[in-house]
Amino acid sequence: MSDFPKDDDKKLETVEAMANDMALFLDHLDQRVAAPPIPILPGSWTVATFMVADDTLRPFAERDLQEMAKAGSANVQVLAKVQWEKGWKGDFRQITAGGPQFRKVNPGGSFTSVEEEFREFLASLRSAIGGGAMTPPHRVMIVLWGHAFDQHYGGFGIDGMTMDQIKAQIDAAKLSGLTIDVLGFDACETSSLEVAKILQGSATRIIGSQIGVPYSGWPYHLILKDLTANTGMDADQVPAICAIGAS
Repeated sequence: MSDFPKDDDKKLETVEAMANDMALFLDHLDQRVAAPPIPILPGSWTVATFMVADDTLRPFAERDLQEMAKAGSANVQVLAKVQWEKGWKGDFRQITAGGPQFRKVNPGGSFTSVEEEFREFLASLRSAIGGGAMTPPHRVMIVLWGHAFDQHYGGFGIDGMTMDQIKAQIDAAKLSGLTIDVLGFDACETSSLEVAKILQGSATRIIGSQIGVPYSGWPYHLILKDLTANTGMDADQVPAICAIGAS
């Protein structure tokens, strides 16, 4: 890094300070009071991910889809809609334990914008939930996956959405009966007061990161494993199992 102190004494002082900070952090971890166990309750979940995975993000989307395919059960329905390339229609599918079975081909149709793709995603999600017999209470988590910056998701113009556009499409879907318990962003810099104000009322809980998210993103196999183990988990309990990926 060009701004790293070049003086050897300064370098040593910085390294020692970092070591002290780490020691304090580890001591803090040791002194934490164990959280009470989450009670195991009946219920079911639909976890649906909207992915704008063009350009450099494609291999990471493939890996996350493979992670999603490692979990799930009769009471955890896993869905995803993927836009592999700019200007393509998204591919909406259910992911099963046998593998995601996603193809990087244009499934046809006329692409207009990512916002329109998101509208179709929400409509398909509503149909998927209504068409299944899921154990009550049934809850829904939507994850928006991809790049985010300056209150934009996916990209600019027709290649992405503003937070206002996301809110408008969710509000329209709610009028048709879709209820969102958790709205997550596997994307950078989506946890801010400005974003929270715009998306207020979109979901019971909103999960995002205040900083940049590594390409590794959320650990979907672990999140879905925890949901499968306790399908009665409510929206207040989900952020804790997502925290490792949203940090």
